[in-house]
Amino acid sequence: MKPTKRTTSAEHFSATKNAGAEKKRALSTFAHINAIDGLRALAIVGVVLYHMRPSLLPGGFLGVTVFFVITGFLSTRSVMRSLEHGNFNYARYLVKRIVRLLPAVLVVIALTAAGTYLVSPSLLPKVQADALSSALFFGNWSYIFREVPYFAAAGLPSPLTHLWYLGVIMQFYVIWPLVLMAAGRVFHGRKHMAVPTVALIAASSAIMALLFDPLGDTARVYYGTDARAAELLMGALVALVFPGTQENGRHEKLKSTVATIIGTVCVGALGAGFVLANGESPLMYRGGYLVCALICAVLLACAQRPDSALGSALSLGPLRYLGSRSFSIYLVHYPLLILMNPATRTTVPAWWEQAFQILVVLLVAEVFYQLVEAPSARLGRRREAPHARRTAPVAASVVLVIAGACATGLLVAAPFDWQAIAKERAETLRPELVSAPEEPEEDAEKDQDAEQSDSVPSTDDPSNAPAESGQEADTSAESAAESEEEPEPEPEPEKPAPIAEKIPDNLPYTSWNFDPATGTCDARALIIGDSVTEGATPALREMLPNALVDGKISRQLYVGQDVYAADVAGGFDPEVVVFALGLNGLIRDDSQVQALIDVAGGKPTYFVTIRAPLPLQDSNNSVLRRLAAENPNVGIIDWHGASEGHSEYLEDDGIHLTPSGMTAFATLVRQALCGQ
Repeated sequence: MKPTKRTTSAEHFSATKNAGAEKKRALSTFAHINAIDGLRALAIVGVVLYHMRPSLLPGGFLGVTVFFVITGFLSTRSVMRSLEHGNFNYARYLVKRIVRLLPAVLVVIALTAAGTYLVSPSLLPKVQADALSSALFFGNWSYIFREVPYFAAAGLPSPLTHLWYLGVIMQFYVIWPLVLMAAGRVFHGRKHMAVPTVALIAASSAIMALLFDPLGDTARVYYGTDARAAELLMGALVALVFPGTQENGRHEKLKSTVATIIGTVCVGALGAGFVLANGESPLMYRGGYLVCALICAVLLACAQRPDSALGSALSLGPLRYLGSRSFSIYLVHYPLLILMNPATRTTVPAWWEQAFQILVVLLVAEVFYQLVEAPSARLGRRREAPHARRTAPVAASVVLVIAGACATGLLVAAPFDWQAIAKERAETLRPELVSAPEEPEEDAEKDQDAEQSDSVPSTDDPSNAPAESGQEADTSAESAAESEEEPEPEPEPEKPAPIAEKIPDNLPYTSWNFDPATGTCDARALIIGDSVTEGATPALREMLPNALVDGKISRQLYVGQDVYAADVAGGFDPEVVVFALGLNGLIRDDSQVQALIDVAGGKPTYFVTIRAPLPLQDSNNSVLRRLAAENPNVGIIDWHGASEGHSEYLEDDGIHLTPSGMTAFATLVRQALCGQ
């Protein structure tokens, strides 16, 4: 019998201390990090304010980058933990993610379809077109194949556009664990696996930079999983290098202080990005998103330390609440904002309206969280509700999910003419856009007879009775005397000055004539535009019969000089040129506008400001005004200002013109030439 080895008190204390340290290390590595909720709160605030009105926070879309980095971090941390313990099950991992996301997506699609039908039926075909791809987490590639850019999507906005983000997330969930399992066989240890992760980050960033087309749309690089993977992988890199373990040591306080300083600088840099970034800028696709992801990754690594001032600040109650509801807020905010701010709205919402809309978003998100997100998360973790009070939310969520699935299936598969349904519903809500019925022929004939009767003198009227012979003689004598005197020439009426925001210095308006009887101006103008001009062509030709109107759908601004050259080569020599372009892409370089000015060869030129519910509206109008100020022969016709407060001028997309809008647009151009 072997003697029992006694442990001294020092050895026992050391063993207890080591066990406690291991337990603390495990808890700190895999426990919930409260500061991440704070980061989520910052991200969702940026996204909501951007979608409410891009001018509120032009770079708020970078909140999605913050979400990507956090997702990459948490996903990698979870997979690596299971791989290191030898209990990772790929199928179970995917099922948990699907159960976590799919019910929420189905309910959002169903509720959005119902709300769209009731409030903004013209968007219903868009919802139907995006429902299936969104439910299958394929929405991002659907937009790529259909060439629907995020920042400059002309036409009606889809209330489901924001679900592209979940497509990228789910595709990452499918691919990344397989990469980690394969890399684990070659690279042993987390830090060694960081090497191929860095290589993949570089590859993804190169794909974004190489595929970006400055003259095309940004759909391919903005929605593409391969192009956006760098942001997710940046979070994965943090999970591999800084998994959240807190080491004991005498320098921990110093490390926390340094982490707080660096993290605070990163918060400031992220805030500057929210204010200054531009989603159409080439810099964003040539390293901008990568830099933002790097800032978020460093911030995440610093915020993990719960003993730091930064971690404590990000763990404050209000931030943690917003962060815990960020997924629900993200899902419901965009459809709600689209429905509360239709594209036809031409006035900026008052501060109290915006505050009310934010309150509505928060209330709906809380209900959504309680009934859909939280029960789905518990189901995904395979935890049964231990208390009866949880039974009702779970049951309600099951009912909502089933209803959402049925509604989505009906929306996608039912053989309904959604265009006809949307049109019928839109006519009910906006009867002012429906053309007035023609007058019956009988009434028209009566009106015509009345006009004729007014033009024929009535014999019953004493003033029209034949004059007596004496009176006739007197009148003849007077007229003969007057004819001997030479009449004084009447002075020509002064022609009214053109009406426009800025008038070209060399505009020859005095040589043009306005006919009040027909409402026409005889100026020989060349009007080059896009789909708005094309829609207004009949009204423009009626008011400017000597003008050449050249409008085309989806015409880019930079092709305007070629169109001008072709029209002039065809034999039309304009006295004034009007460019109504700028709707179909951000003006990234002033030289594009200057080229239009130069091609006119010094002739008086007008630019027409644009009206569109797109982030590029204010930026493009600013460029047009700046170039007009720098060139004396260039003027501005302010369609944006003239349409303010006149939703009846616009179709439901907030861009194209109704019949009354066509008349108003053509009148504005005529006034800029003839003054009336």
